[in-house]
Amino acid sequence: VINLLTFGATLIAGATMQQLDSATFNALVHVPPRESAAAQPLPLLLYLHGAGESGQNVRDLISEGATGTPPVELEHGTALPALRDGFVVVAPQTDHGWSGDEVVQYLDFLLKTDHGSKLPPLDPQRCYVTGHSMGGAGALAAAVSHRFAAVVP
Repeated sequence: VINLLTFGATLIAGATMQQLDSATFNALVHVPPRESAAAQPLPLLLYLHGAGESGQNVRDLISEGATGTPPVELEHGTALPALRDGFVVVAPQTDHGWSGDEVVQYLDFLLKTDHGSKLPPLDPQRCYVTGHSMGGAGALAAAVSHRFAAVVP
């Protein structure tokens, strides 16, 4: 199940949507089931979308036209078990393209541990970034920071 992270609000009671505080991006987030998530920090897969999903409606990241992406596969229950059970997946949305500096700033936000219980601890040594088209360019731009264990455009 994908959870929605929007920023500047609080948890919506009784829903699978989560909200965190940041001024950077709205995002979809997948947290592995608690029984699958070890007590140790989890790896992060940061997925950057292409230009076709740009905008203000984060649900566009899993719309009918967005196929084969990590958020779509997780939403439809077709993700590889290793991804579904072993990774926190965050798919932010932009309306202006992906700056490497913004992506790294967002990574720093995600690595903070003051999200309450909304995100489990993340392993800073196992952060990965990938993207499609415009998102691939953003992943490459973020690669120069050397903050990601791997970059797959």
